[in-house]
Amino acid sequence: MSTVYTLNGKVLKNVTTGKWLAKKEAPAGFVMNASNTSSTTNTHATWESPGYPDGWDGGGKTLELTVSQDITTGSGIALMYNNAENANGPIAVEFIRSGTLSAGKYTYTLSYNAAPTSSGYGKYLVITDVKGSTSNWLPYISMVILD
Repeated sequence: MSTVYTLNGKVLKNVTTGKWLAKKEAPAGFVMNASNTSSTTNTHATWESPGYPDGWDGGGKTLELTVSQDITTGSGIALMYNNAENANGPIAVEFIRSGTLSAGKYTYTLSYNAAPTSSGYGKYLVITDVKGSTSNWLPYISMVILD
């Protein structure tokens, strides 16, 4: 038996085909992983943000971080809003200050962008490990920003 969708007590069918309408799936979200970085250095990995080429503020949105293998760092790992690639800016999420981020799935709420989006802050989302190396752990993370 298929699901029947209604709105205000009326059954939703395609008038032309007479078929039941399918449930609309939620968007998958904005994905950031090693395969879609716009640039990577030893200490930074950069993605074009959902607002690119303009500044963007993801404050209040949910970020899901998936770590497939333990990551150890001496300096911390944070996701930042920025107006340039491979540079530091206001912190959106701090994942770890130092130590080990264990394999698993984590949920965070993004902080509001403290810099003016009119200056382009939030054009890029940059993750950093200032004393470490992104190449050591970038293949083991995936992030999704959900609406």
